[in-house]
Amino acid sequence: MTRAPWLERLWGEAPAPSPGLAVAGRLLSPLSWVYGAGARLHLVARQRGLLPVDRAPLPIVSVGGLEVGGVGKTPMALELYRAAREAGFHPAILSRGYGGAMPADARRVPDDAAEGRDDGLVFGDEPVWLARETAGTGGAGVWVSRRRLGAAVAAASSGADLGILDDGLQHLRLHREGDVLCLSGPAPWANGRLLPRGPLRERPQDALRRSALIVLSTVPPEEAGRVREQVRSRAPAGARILSWHGRYSIRAGAGDPPAPGETVELLAAIAHPERLLGVVRGLGLQVAAVHFHRDHHRFRASDIPRRREGHNCPILTTEKDWVRLEPLLAQLAGRRLAVIRQQLVWNEPEARSALRDFVRRAAAESDGSS
Repeated sequence: MTRAPWLERLWGEAPAPSPGLAVAGRLLSPLSWVYGAGARLHLVARQRGLLPVDRAPLPIVSVGGLEVGGVGKTPMALELYRAAREAGFHPAILSRGYGGAMPADARRVPDDAAEGRDDGLVFGDEPVWLARETAGTGGAGVWVSRRRLGAAVAAASSGADLGILDDGLQHLRLHREGDVLCLSGPAPWANGRLLPRGPLRERPQDALRRSALIVLSTVPPEEAGRVREQVRSRAPAGARILSWHGRYSIRAGAGDPPAPGETVELLAAIAHPERLLGVVRGLGLQVAAVHFHRDHHRFRASDIPRRREGHNCPILTTEKDWVRLEPLLAQLAGRRLAVIRQQLVWNEPEARSALRDFVRRAAAESDGSS
């Protein structure tokens, strides 16, 4: 979901909101009540069989978030895929392909880059990134379809024995054997308000009740215990709570990557791009300018920053943005482009085994219900 800057400020609950934002908040609050009632009715109707629920021909686990925007859902889908491979499964990642053309027929996402082919435009940036990260790992790849069930059926036909539904927590039409709830470590409940007054997609208690595994993103190791207990106070008994922090590095994109102490320009179109500033400075780089666009923005040549007079500092972008910038490399006009790479690092030493146990339980539940 793309959001206007004023909405970001409203959702951020600034200490002293402007009169205009205060009025907007009052106007949007009734819409949040309507949205919340609709979401609750939809959930109850699915659970009670009043609305149909599809079953895929393979076990399904979903990874999703309580709020819109970046809470680590896609990196978590990749971690779950890796854990499934370690547990002996042949998993596939299933995506709607948001930001791409969202084909009606299920298609497997190419896991390589080819000149003249804009995979991000067809499949979406996140599925392409996932496909490249899982290339050569022995799984069943990444499948995209406007209909999640169609992606699951196609993946099963290709030999997949486990489907991982990326950003699928609220996709209640498809039955699954386990749900992973991703929360932002710094603010697990955001501003506590439902769409559109806040960023929450559903009531926290409803999402928590369905989730056997809760994952907190971007939590410094020294804060992990405190944040886990904050969430545990609202989580159902028996739910497993894990947390991770990011470890960052830079890889070359076009030309040599920047050296420590060098000045860069930031170019990004992701949720919460402002968080990159701390990451880049932590890598020992100086920031000369930022060029931020809305999440999933389709880059054009005019979006590439022009060379500043007397300077040719490199452009720094994210892995997801790289997918959409790659077709424009010929138009860089000699500028260097480098990519920030994030490695997910678990705060709990038992996290990997917990993920393997999660997928094994999901597969066992599927076998027991068939």
